[in-house]
Order: sequence, then C-alpha cells, then structure tokens
Amino acid sequence: MSYTPTNDAEARDLLVGSPSKGDDVVVVKGRKVPIGTRGILRWEGHGNYGPRVGIAVPGEPNLAYTAASNVEAVWPGLDPGQSPEEGWLALWHRNLRGRRLPERGHRVRALQGGDIVGGEVIWVSPDGTRLGFKESPGADPYWRDADKCSRVLRDGSLVPYVLRVSAKTHEDPKGMVSYAVDPRKVEVYPAPFSAIRRLDLYAPNRVARAFDARGDFLMEIPERSLQQFDWISTTG
Repeated sequence: MSYTPTNDAEARDLLVGSPSKGDDVVVVKGRKVPIGTRGILRWEGHGNYGPRVGIAVPGEPNLAYTAASNVEAVWPGLDPGQSPEEGWLALWHRNLRGRRLPERGHRVRALQGGDIVGGEVIWVSPDGTRLGFKESPGADPYWRDADKCSRVLRDGSLVPYVLRVSAKTHEDPKGMVSYAVDPRKVEVYPAPFSAIRRLDLYAPNRVARAFDARGDFLMEIPERSLQQFDWISTTG
C-alpha cells in the first residue's frame, strides 16, 4: 500500500479491488460463475484474456475459475457490497496504523495437521501476508499465511499478526448475547483463535462473531462449532 488514496473511491479500490491468494472474495461480475459466489482465493494465473483466479467455494470439490477483474475481496467485518460506517478512506488510514506484520527473526506458532508447530521466521513476503519458518536451522521450512500464525513474545504469550483491521459497522444488538473468552483456554490454539476475547452470538442464525481484546472483528463461527470448545462464560 505505497500509494496514499485521497478519497473513498481510491481507498476502496486499494482495500478490496485487488485481492490476493488467501483472501475471502466474492464474484461481482461475469457470466460463467454466478454473481455473489463467495470463497477463498486459492489460485492466481493467466489465461488467453488476462489474469485469472481460482476460488475455493465451500461445499464444491473443484475451484471456480474466473477473470481476476470479476472478483473483489470481502473486508473483515463487512458483508459483500457493504461499506464501512467510518468510510473507506478512514478505514484505509486506520488499517495502515493498526496492522501487525511479521518480520524475519520473529518466533511463531502455527497449526500443522492438528499439532502445534513453531520456530523462527526466515522469510516474509513483500506485502507481509506470507511467511516461512523453521523449527531448527537444519529443519525443512513451513510456509504459512501470516494471519494463520501467532508471534511468540519473550514472556511466552501469543500475539496474532493483523493483516487487515476490521471495519467499524453499526450492529443491531437485538437477539445478541455476549460471552467473555478466557485467554488461558485459547492461548494453545494458533492465530486467529488465540486472539479471541469476546464472542457475540446472534439469533436467529446462531452465528457467533469473534473479537480480539481491541474489539476488532476476527471471524464468524457457527454455534455448533463452538460446542467442541470450553471457551466461554456469559457476560451479557
């Protein structure tokens, strides 16, 4: 993000107009893939008519391929097509201030097939979204999305990397119950789960929205998925 936008339109284009691998994306135009299709961008390449992307759609065995210009990123805390309450330009500046990106030499932890692995960061992509780390100097490296890792501080505590600061939106509190999350019960999990400090459970769809200690939105978790974790105590 070396270019500084001067208005909401420029800021929006920088934030969601050019998604990259690993982003939550939605199809906004085109004919072959239905508009509104949402998933994770897993492949980037070139076709006869320019850049193309492959999207992993939940429940579908194969990637959905379309022109890169047909998709936009879905910003954390927003639904597709929704604008932030604060405006895109204000969000761009707040995101620039609030990001926490990896650096070479950081100690990190991540999940590997149900096990937790860790080591020293040996490589970081130019935009800070990807990293590589080794458990020891002679070991094979692990390659991960940065937001799937946590930095290990000197005192042993875990701090998740923040690539995108959640947007501020107006929420209707009707039918919502808040739960506090005990940090001791999530610190053993990799990011972003280790950062969860509050869960807001909304009726009637029974989906919990997870937030960190700063109140930034992290993810949505179906209520049925929460039943396997002993994380919460009612606060409201």
